[in-house]
Amino acid sequence: MGLRDLTRDAVVAAMAEHDELGQRKYCQKYDTKPSKELAIFEGRNLYDATSIVAGAHQIITGSPIDPKQLSTREAGIAELLSSFGLTAVQPAVARALADAVNFGEVTGVEEGRVFADRRELYDADVHRALRDGIVGTKERGAESIVLSGGYEDDEDHGAIIIYTGRGGQDSKGRQIDHQTFEDTKNAALRTNAFTGEPVRVIRGSKAEGYRYDGLFNVVEAWLGTGVRGYRICRYRLEKCGSNSSAADLETPVSGQQLPEGNEKPGRRVIKQQRIVRSTRVAEGVKKIHDYRCQVCAVRLEIGSYAYAEGAHIKPLGTPHNGPDVPANILCLCANCHVLFDKGAILIADDLTVSRNGEDVQLRVDASHRIDVEYLAYHRSIHA
Repeated sequence: MGLRDLTRDAVVAAMAEHDELGQRKYCQKYDTKPSKELAIFEGRNLYDATSIVAGAHQIITGSPIDPKQLSTREAGIAELLSSFGLTAVQPAVARALADAVNFGEVTGVEEGRVFADRRELYDADVHRALRDGIVGTKERGAESIVLSGGYEDDEDHGAIIIYTGRGGQDSKGRQIDHQTFEDTKNAALRTNAFTGEPVRVIRGSKAEGYRYDGLFNVVEAWLGTGVRGYRICRYRLEKCGSNSSAADLETPVSGQQLPEGNEKPGRRVIKQQRIVRSTRVAEGVKKIHDYRCQVCAVRLEIGSYAYAEGAHIKPLGTPHNGPDVPANILCLCANCHVLFDKGAILIADDLTVSRNGEDVQLRVDASHRIDVEYLAYHRSIHA
């Protein structure tokens, strides 16, 4: 059996396996070495063409391909891949194509436009992958995702989406293993939570077609537990311009007595439901600590004013639904707040703080009790 007997499905399956295993493990499995002469560029991903062809051959036949066919038939390999609708070029050219970032809106594509299939999405540069649900790289972030109902842990609330990462599913779409942020695509979407780059969201399925639904911000990424008990990568996406996370401004408290807060923060309907945070509670916590960060002890001063931020340990928003109470709030400087929200700061039950590998002790006050239940939850979503 030779190159002419390969199928597009086998090549796509080989690329998917390459994504799952990573280049080193993939090459070990199929006993192949990258040729560095020909690369496949697909959805901003780069693949060594000969390694992919070798894997595709073994997927079909169950046996390795003759190495001579790989070393002497690069022109034939390029022609074959081109017939499958794949771009096969020199690696330097492929890298240049991959570096062409495609964030944001696509010229000429209006929100609400419907596409018949993934090929149309691909050709329009709306979602530049025929198979993956996430397009992007760990270094630069994700540019688009497809929400197609393939994961039972997804939550679609219109302007707010709780999106599930990829991996760990069986052929029927059931979660049978854990997910990690080591996966390149899961890592790509997580990067957006740091960079602030929005992603294009496409909703639909093979049967119904696909609709481009605009830009969403990735406001949070964490490890959660799915309905079947496995650890999954989760992301909170909010539609750009929706004000879905806006907070109320209320009169700060005076004195040192902390208000009770809310076990279940209410929601007010304006244009949509949104969390109602009590700034009285956060302000009370900050006053207790004299606006000094509980982690680094920095007190930011702007003229005669002091500045600190109230950081919720267990987040308030869906799906965490943490309470807006003093026991769930820390007084942090702006820097430590960002590090805490992104999981670079973790706090043990004995209040030992791990900050990027360095251990310090959390500053505490007897009038501000911190519930270790919320600390444990924070560690669980960032572990």
